[in-house]
Amino acid sequence: MTGNPEPAGFGELADRIAQAARDCSSVADLAAGPSGNAGTYLPGRIVRGVVLRDTEVEIHVVARYGPPLPEVCHRRHRRRHR
Repeated sequence: MTGNPEPAGFGELADRIAQAARDCSSVADLAAGPSGNAGTYLPGRIVRGVVLRDTEVEIHVVARYGPPLPEVCHRRHRRRHR
C-alpha cells in the first residue's frame, strides 16, 4: 500500500478496537482468521483481527478456555456499549 494515504482516523480506530478486544478477560488475542487475511490494511502495517468496513466491524478473537463462546461474545458486546 505504499503511496496510499491512510483514511482519516482509520488506523487509530482499528488500534482502539484491537486494544478493547484484548482487554476483555475472555479474549487471549486477536487472530487473522481462517484465511489469514482478516485485518485492517494500512500504509506500512496491518491491524490483524480487526476488519473495518463502511457499515460494520469484524473482530476475530482467540478465546480463552473456559467461558462458552456465546458468553465471550456477549461480554464483548456489553463492553462496546458502555
